[in-house]
Amino acid sequence: MKRKRMLFVTIGVTILLLSGMILYSFLLGDDPHRYYTGLGESISLSFDDSKLTFSYYENGKESIYMANPDGTNVQKITNPTNLQHRSPKFSPSGDKIVYLSEDQEGIQSLRTITLNKSKDRELTDEELHVKDAIFSRDGGDNIYFVAVEAEEFKKGENSKEGFDLFSIETAGGQITKLTDADHFSMNHLFLSPDGKTIYYNEVDGGEKERIYAYSIEDKTRTTEPSFFLRNSLIPTLFMKRNCP
Repeated sequence: MKRKRMLFVTIGVTILLLSGMILYSFLLGDDPHRYYTGLGESISLSFDDSKLTFSYYENGKESIYMANPDGTNVQKITNPTNLQHRSPKFSPSGDKIVYLSEDQEGIQSLRTITLNKSKDRELTDEELHVKDAIFSRDGGDNIYFVAVEAEEFKKGENSKEGFDLFSIETAGGQITKLTDADHFSMNHLFLSPDGKTIYYNEVDGGEKERIYAYSIEDKTRTTEPSFFLRNSLIPTLFMKRNCP
């Protein structure tokens, strides 16, 4: 009798756990932030160190905020509807912010906002999936960004195309493709202190990362990248050392 009772208890507990897992998966779906409230993944400091910009979730809705470095004077900069706003970065003058806007299909477009006018502008459409973006040093007249064709991004591992480096004028205009490398992954865009070289890293799906350099003046990319073990501290230290 005891064994039967233990068997029934075990079966009951198993069914409850399985039901809980199914219910949790159903509620969560494919979005781990669906009911999340808290900071987004990145925080950016203005060039004069006077302001912070970051994304913040409220019950799964991600928007752009700005605040003083001590946490005071918090302002909500964007208020998206059916979109997620993330990865904000200041222009050199601090009067503009570039950020990514994700639609319901997971495609991220590039947008800017002029802070003193609360003027928002979309720079790319649904044809490109943008992964990262930064302002140029020449007054922020240009924006450099990483992107891939949206249709190729939707294909996932079956895609035959990859990420490349692009540029566009801040005021909007013709998009220029700077590289044709079809990288598996591109991350951590940053500029050299003189604003003449763009650095980025690539993870090829293996155990190594590569750091590339693109010369804005010569319009050339390094052909023999530096290699680092994945999860190494070296890329992080390298970027900190070269960032202003």
